[in-house]
Amino acid sequence: MTSLRDVCREIRGARPPALRLPEIPSVTVVSKQFGERVGYLEQPRAKDLDEVAAHILDQIRGGEGLSSRELRESAWCLWETSPALATEKDVLDELLMALARSERPRAYRSFAASYLASFDAGLPGISTVVRVLGALAGRAGQPWNELHRELSLFDLSAGPEHVAKRALADRCSPTEVLQATGLRALDATSGFARACVQVLLRHLAEGAIADPDERLEHAHAAAIVDGRLRFEEQGPDFAGALVRPFAGATPDKAIRDRYLDVLLSLFGDPRLYPARWSRIPEAKSVILGWLTEQSLRQFLDVVDRVAVERMWKYRRAFWEAVYDAGLIEEAWVAFAPSGAAEARRAFGKTTSFASLYAPPGRQVEAGHAVLLLRIGGAIVAEWSHNGRCNIWSNPGMRDMPSLYRRNYSSDELRHGSEVTDAPDGPRFAVAHHHPETLSWQRKVSEKIYRMTGIRIRESQYRIP
Repeated sequence: MTSLRDVCREIRGARPPALRLPEIPSVTVVSKQFGERVGYLEQPRAKDLDEVAAHILDQIRGGEGLSSRELRESAWCLWETSPALATEKDVLDELLMALARSERPRAYRSFAASYLASFDAGLPGISTVVRVLGALAGRAGQPWNELHRELSLFDLSAGPEHVAKRALADRCSPTEVLQATGLRALDATSGFARACVQVLLRHLAEGAIADPDERLEHAHAAAIVDGRLRFEEQGPDFAGALVRPFAGATPDKAIRDRYLDVLLSLFGDPRLYPARWSRIPEAKSVILGWLTEQSLRQFLDVVDRVAVERMWKYRRAFWEAVYDAGLIEEAWVAFAPSGAAEARRAFGKTTSFASLYAPPGRQVEAGHAVLLLRIGGAIVAEWSHNGRCNIWSNPGMRDMPSLYRRNYSSDELRHGSEVTDAPDGPRFAVAHHHPETLSWQRKVSEKIYRMTGIRIRESQYRIP
């Protein structure tokens, strides 16, 4: 009896020598000619494929041949049915020999489409399937021979690699590369497309595109559809593709904001939804640092629009000096309604912050905001406008506010009693009077020094 290996060897030996690649890829030309012909490749409908698989198994085990229709249908019973025909080596060999003997291109298209749809290098028997499909590609005609020659379509590792590199070179998504072949019914959700996107994201993470805006655009086009990841399990790959190329360097603020807008729309703010980031700890660490700076900037930029410039420029200079010294571990902002609207406008709809409200019978001044900082285990509540800088310096204090809540009462973010501007007191508060004298700045700087052991020098926050 002729073996599958003999059949493959015979087919491979009959193949013509490889041709020199044309200047215009053949796949581009072929896609125009054959797009309509192969675009319908999809799984048979209105059939119980488990029943089909059981019937075909009985046919083969009973020594009976398969009709052309049964051979085509068997392609969709290799991996996704129970029984899965590819798990039985003798059955799979019989099917592939029947495919090799078949003169009908429809049978080949069915097996090729099933391979693309279910693609996973770990599937049982898939290495045998791709060997036969590759050997038969020349006989199968267009577009399969061009696809295999140009993109190594029937190679478990080289296929996704070639498609991903073509997508990078053409600055398009793997989906668009596959669409150009005419395989439209399979390209978006197939296992092969999934593998191609994953390879592309790996290349991006390794620095395949240096320009951060171009990298963001390319990763977005490849991996996201309708605001969601095309393949949910690729969240870590997507985050790595965006963040890892920075390799510890901090990009410009505008770039950070664009990256944050995309990442937070997919995974949420890690300060509010830490569980969503549990799979991507490397990216989470980077994003938390970016968010700390963004929260500081939210407070400074938004309040900057309504504050008295004579007073505010000193506040801004001081807190930027504290941030530049690496002393701000975490940051969170609470805005009154008008500030919240401005923050959304300036930083995008995905930006996160808290709402500031007044207890019954009182009101929050329009535009008021509070910047909450964690510094050396202490919590700082820096009020905008005519508010004070409040510090709770003893961890575990019952009235110490916590970060990352959605709402805060104005009373929660001010000291009520036993307050002092002496640096040794656990409840510290100081007003921002006469900022040009640097009086309040020295007091807060001394308090921070007592908490961290690091002193902010006057030269770091003095206004020229």
